[in-house]
Order: sequence, then C-alpha cells, then structure tokens
Amino acid sequence: MASTASNEQQNSTTPPPPPPPAEITYSGQYSVNPLAEVSFRRMCGQLPAVLGRIARLAWRIDRHGVQLLIVCQAVTGVSAAVLLTATARAMRHVLGDGSAGDRLRGALPALLVVALAAALARGTAAVAAYAERRITPRLTTETDSALVEAVCRVEASAYAEEGFSDRHEAAEMGVIRTHVMVTDAQRFLSALIRMVTAGGVLSVLNPLMLPLLLLAVLPAGIGAVLSARVDYEIHYANVADRNVRGMMRWWATTSKYGDEVRANSMTDYLVFWYRALSDRCDRRTLAAAPRTLRIALLSALAGGVFGGTELSGGQWQRIACSRALYRRPGLLILDEPTSQMDPRGEHRIFEQIKAIAADRITIVVTHRLENTRIADHIVVMEHGRITEQGRYDDLVHGGGTFAELLELSQDR
Repeated sequence: MASTASNEQQNSTTPPPPPPPAEITYSGQYSVNPLAEVSFRRMCGQLPAVLGRIARLAWRIDRHGVQLLIVCQAVTGVSAAVLLTATARAMRHVLGDGSAGDRLRGALPALLVVALAAALARGTAAVAAYAERRITPRLTTETDSALVEAVCRVEASAYAEEGFSDRHEAAEMGVIRTHVMVTDAQRFLSALIRMVTAGGVLSVLNPLMLPLLLLAVLPAGIGAVLSARVDYEIHYANVADRNVRGMMRWWATTSKYGDEVRANSMTDYLVFWYRALSDRCDRRTLAAAPRTLRIALLSALAGGVFGGTELSGGQWQRIACSRALYRRPGLLILDEPTSQMDPRGEHRIFEQIKAIAADRITIVVTHRLENTRIADHIVVMEHGRITEQGRYDDLVHGGGTFAELLELSQDR
C-alpha cells in the first residue's frame, strides 16, 4: 500500500509534457512565394536583367577580369564550333571508302584541328577560372559593404515597417550567394554559347538535327523550373517553423541565457519544441520528395527520348565490331573487342569473326584465353616480348605462361 501511494504521488508530481508548437502562418505581400506562379518563359525573360546586374557590378570592380571572361566565352564558342565541324569532317574520311591508311591520311588534318580546338578550350577554361577568382572575392566584399551601408542609412522607424525584415533577410541571402554568382553566370553563358554554336553547326550539317537539339535540352529546362518551384514551396512552408526553431536554438545554446534557462527548468521545453519543429520541417520536405522524383524521371525520360542516352561499354563494342565486320577489310585488327560484352554477345561476335576470317588476315588481341581456340596461330607476349607461340592445343599442354594463365582463369 505504501509503495502504491508513493508511486501515485510521484506520478502526480511529474509535469505534463509541453504542448506541441502552434502552426504559424505569414500573410501579406512579402509572404508570397515568388516562384509559385512563375513560368519557364518568365524566368528566361528575367535572366538578362540578372546577368546585366552581375556584369555591371563586376565591371565596376574589375574591368580587366570581366574583359578576360568575355574573351574566354567568345573563344569557347569559336572552339566548340571548330571542334564540331572538324569532327564531322574527320568522320567523313574515317567512314569513307579506301584503305585504312588512305582514310587516316585524309582525316589527319581534321584530327589535328580537333586536337588544337580541344586544347584551346581547356586552356580557355583555365584562364576563365583565374578571372573568376579575381572577381569573386572583391564582388563579395563590395556587395556586403553596400548592404551594411544601406541598412545604416535607413531610419529607425523603417525596422518596424511590414516586410523590412523579409527584405533584409533576402538581401543577406543575396550577399551569401555572391561567391557563386559569377560562377553560375559564367557557366550559364558558356552553356548558352556552346548550345548556340552547336545549333549553328548542326543547321549547316543537317537542318533536321536542330529541332532534335532543342527537344533534347527543353525537358531539362522545364524540369529544373518545376523542381525549383517545389523547393521554394517547401522553403516558404517551413519559414515560420524554421524561424521559431532558430529562436529555440538561440535561447538553449547562448551562454547569456544559460543560467536563466536552467534556473526556470526550460531546457526540456526548449529541446522538445526544437525537435518537434525539426520533425515538422522534415515531414514537409519528405512529403515533397515524390513530386521531385516524378519531375526528375519525366524530364530525364523526355530528354532521353529526344536527346538519346549514353551507350554502355558493351554497346559501344557491338557497334565498333559490327562496323568493322560489315566493311570486311583485307586486314582486320580487333583489340579486346568483347571485354565488356555479355557471353551471348561475345559468342555472336566470335562466330562472325570465324565466318569472315578465312579470306583475310585477322588479328585479335585478348586476355580471355578461351577465345583463342579459334585462332590458327597464337602469340603470347609478356612485358612487350614474345614468350610463346603456336596452336591452342600445343600451348595448353606446353607448361608455359599460356597454360598457367588459362588454368588460373578456370580455377574460380
């Protein structure tokens, strides 16, 4: 009886858990999400003004750096156009008629141009990175100083006006983003210039490829806008909880209020609210994850349909082998032709090699020793020197390097 009474007394003195944090919603013109109704067309229309503002700030700070960036962008566009044109010209020779030597000699000038254009593009990228590192630190300092001066000049009554703190926070975020502003602008302009030059070259080579280029990049742009809209929607939904959570963290961790918080037994209350607000923000973010996934999948699918996808190593090998076997050259050299293929594809390729090998010289370089069964003569090389040669059955029972490697490949 005494134990039961003491337990009941202990339970009655246990404080009830604190109430969950209330939902706080903002209202007014400054609480509206600016990306809620923005369209892809409107966003593209705002880009020139944003880029112009960045350019004016950078020009005022470092004219030589901006001039260097502009020259680098122009050289990047020219090199991209030259690279595409020279590659198309080289491929016409490589895939044309004639012997391999004649085709390579015909493609050699275009291949040299390709190499020079690629080297020029890499050098230009390095110079652009140097110019960007010249501009960014001074631009960050300039925008930060301008914000501090602007805040110091306003009247004290402005702090109480509606939307002042929101505009102040947005300006602070803009200053924080300054260090990537030049990089983002440079990447955007570089991608735009390359796309324009690629479109110009494709329109000259084959005008029908220009709509395919636009259809390949358009889904990615639309998907980026839709994903940004979802991100900003979650950002604005979490503004109130994030602000209150910041206050909880400030009171709980600032040494100035540490004694007062502990003396009034507020620690558990603050920790409970901080965790509850964090969980609420996480739930909103996780609830939006399926929408972001659907947008990413649909944009990737649309881009893949119109723009194609990167082939795997085995698929590239199938294309290369099919091209070589279709041309039926007098001398056929295959270097690891099936190293990334599945067994079925590898079997089909070697069946085709056996079918055409009778009336031509065929040299196959391979580390898959089982594939050498079809060879008339096998040459084993080690450290650049010939160590064995002969037929498959002779090398298997010869006790040399070939037999050792074959046994190791089968002992798994």
